[in-house]
Amino acid sequence: MTRFLDDKWRTPQQRAAAAALAELDDDLIGRTHAERMAPLSEKRATATWGKRTKGSKWWGWVLGKRADYGSYGLPGDDHVEHREKDGRRVHISQPYQVNWAELQRLVEHCRVHGLRADIHADSWYFPGYTVVVVVQKADQP
Repeated sequence: MTRFLDDKWRTPQQRAAAAALAELDDDLIGRTHAERMAPLSEKRATATWGKRTKGSKWWGWVLGKRADYGSYGLPGDDHVEHREKDGRRVHISQPYQVNWAELQRLVEHCRVHGLRADIHADSWYFPGYTVVVVVQKADQP
């Protein structure tokens, strides 16, 4: 088993929490983790990418384009939202997986449209089960 906290740093509260989790089945452990981590992950997302926006979830919004409903979603899109901070727009998807074919199509789509996609593990949709794919203009930091 991988250990993420050295025994000398374990508090009585952490020991009690670990013991309580050990009594749960795998599904409940994952859901308990997700329930606790989702608000923390979303807080980090808001600090990094800004608040969620309302309206269309079409990827072209990142480029300032109007919705083209013939090509609405990106390859692998799931649980999509848009965020904006300081004029920087991002299209965020939180899929359960990104398979090889979807990843290839996403990379090609980004190349053609002047975008880039970054994949992160700190999902707030269902932490531990979904990843975060952030699509933005290629020239944005």
